[in-house]
Amino acid sequence: MGLGLLLAVLTTIAGIWLVAHLFPDSGIVRVLQLFAGHGAVSWIFSSAPWSPLILVGSQVAYFVGVKLPWDAAVRRLEEWEPA
Repeated sequence: MGLGLLLAVLTTIAGIWLVAHLFPDSGIVRVLQLFAGHGAVSWIFSSAPWSPLILVGSQVAYFVGVKLPWDAAVRRLEEWEPA
């Protein structure tokens, strides 16, 4: 459940970043700008090139981090024989 929550949070943050940069005059962006003074939210509005790289990198790291143990579990279950 924790991994599902982490994926939801990463995807939500990436979606908010996209909306903030593709539709800067929308109402939701104006609401988010009220919280732009906080460090955790202010980077969403920055035009620094590292912001999208971190978002994509975190998604890739998540999927690699989930895929490797999943494949190991599948291999173990394929080789498992009931006693």
